[in-house]
Amino acid sequence: MRLLRGVGVAFAVSVAGLIALDLIKQPARPDYRPVVRATALSSRPSPALDAPPCSGSARRWLVVGWDGAGWDQLLPLLDAGRLPRLAGLLERGSHGNMLGFKPSLSPALWTTIATGRSPEDHGITGFDRRRHRLLRRWDRVASLGKRKRRLLTNAERRVRALWNLLDEAGRESLIVGYHNTFPAERLRGAMVSNWLVQTHMADGMRAEMAPPDFEGGLAYPRELRRELLELERRVSDSWEREILEFVDFEPNGEKEFRRWVDDSATLGEREGRWPYFTRRAWTFDAFHAEAALLLMPRINADLTMVHFQSADWALHQFLFFHQPELFATAGSDWDEATRERLEIARPRYDGTVTRFFEFLDNQLGRLIDAAGPETSVLVLSDHGFDPHRDPWSSGYHDEAPPGFWVAAGPGVRSRVRSEHATIYDIAPTLLASLGHELSLTLDGVVLSDVLCEPAEPVATIDDYESGPRFLPPIAVPEELTNELERQLRSLGYVQ
Repeated sequence: MRLLRGVGVAFAVSVAGLIALDLIKQPARPDYRPVVRATALSSRPSPALDAPPCSGSARRWLVVGWDGAGWDQLLPLLDAGRLPRLAGLLERGSHGNMLGFKPSLSPALWTTIATGRSPEDHGITGFDRRRHRLLRRWDRVASLGKRKRRLLTNAERRVRALWNLLDEAGRESLIVGYHNTFPAERLRGAMVSNWLVQTHMADGMRAEMAPPDFEGGLAYPRELRRELLELERRVSDSWEREILEFVDFEPNGEKEFRRWVDDSATLGEREGRWPYFTRRAWTFDAFHAEAALLLMPRINADLTMVHFQSADWALHQFLFFHQPELFATAGSDWDEATRERLEIARPRYDGTVTRFFEFLDNQLGRLIDAAGPETSVLVLSDHGFDPHRDPWSSGYHDEAPPGFWVAAGPGVRSRVRSEHATIYDIAPTLLASLGHELSLTLDGVVLSDVLCEPAEPVATIDDYESGPRFLPPIAVPEELTNELERQLRSLGYVQ
């Protein structure tokens, strides 16, 4: 008995020690302060000071998100004349770096852009729920070794976004493809979730026996379901023809192309990532562009927000092919066999990043034309990219390289560069320009050097959170969780 008690005490002490070690090793909580870093823009001369007079205010906004785009990639393309629509905005508007924070996870960054609040306040700290290491270990034990990932959704956002505030003021918004918009919210206008075009979601919505709440979470109003599904089908059916603009194959390389198409259906390892993410990048953004253009004529939106993902995925996968000069250090430990495989792949993918940016510039032009000259335009990103040591996913953004922003149109000054704009400043700036009152809880400031003088001072209130938001109580399907986890693991976001 004494021996058993001793063993029991030793076991209890060991468990307590492991718990204490877990508590000590738990990473510190991020402070979410903007990270100040130089970009290629820093070496460019500031715009001329002889800007034309500025008056009036923006009555409506088109906000276009290019996830992952930074000046380091944009400026060479602008100089080469490859992005004419963005260049036009740059010539007649204002621009600058967009400072983000660490960890630079897109759901947290884009939700901050939409709310003007820190992730500690709005609740979207990343792709999945932040839970203590002990709870994650317990889940793994309870599920017989399988980790249970709990994706963050729109239901976890604790504060109002721009579209909620405009809705409560009786104004319409159109939100397409924006991060963490599942389940879609009831609002004046329309919302198309960024998860609608995921394989599991599209297939599930087409099923005759799709659960009624399942389809309701992907778009609002629900009556859009049939049109959006038909649109998604047409986009998906055309991808093989369109993708030849982004990837180069040898002349008469039909057999090689068919093999590449087959590889794009599932997420493989190493080179197997590249067909999959190329296909997904085009499909996502082609659908989001077409969905926005379908709905813009129907909705009298004071705020239209359209999010594009393809630059982020292209730079994750192909930064080495696009800017090999960045990898003198990052690629120094790649072995000869790896380098040989990369060189074999180079002719196929060395133009892919450029072509996705040209694709985005073309979509930007279509959206600007649809919005009309009375609409002010803001194009921005959440972060830029740095070289990464993984040759099969050669771009990453651990150190929060700045993104970019360009604004032009009514109520926006010309030839202004705002050097230290942060993602916290976007929501208050848009709200102020639209004449909406500003909450004292906002973490950013109005970019007053970018906007023309408002006709009247902007009023302030203590808080926006006067009551609950509407959200349908929809759980994330397990199949979608698994699909997204495979993507995030391949991109290096989760382990």
